[in-house]
Amino acid sequence: MSRDYDSWNTEKKKIETTARTQIFNTGQVWWCSVGVNIGHEQDGKNANFERPVLVFQKFGADTFLGLPLSSTLKTGIFYADFDLKSKRSSVLLSQARVLSQRRLLRNMGRVTATDMKRIKAAFNKLYG
Repeated sequence: MSRDYDSWNTEKKKIETTARTQIFNTGQVWWCSVGVNIGHEQDGKNANFERPVLVFQKFGADTFLGLPLSSTLKTGIFYADFDLKSKRSSVLLSQARVLSQRRLLRNMGRVTATDMKRIKAAFNKLYG
């Protein structure tokens, strides 16, 4: 499989130079430009190299710990499932990374407090 690093590099430069300020909060799910990555790291798709990401922990106005999502349901210690707008998704706990708010594109909604509690428990079990 060939990855389009050159197009991602061009898009990344645009993201860096665009004055974009998104107001976001822990527990929200956003479409996020995560890019083209290495090996088994989750890539973004489409022109914006985007995928849904859960804002797991906000570190201030500019950065957060994000957990990529998958519409393919997965099981095991590295995953936690939840519903967003009647669609089931898996959180990829092992793919946690610090991201800039500049990568955020569109807010998709918020996970419930109950689901967020379960996701945090699964995260703590994996990294605790």
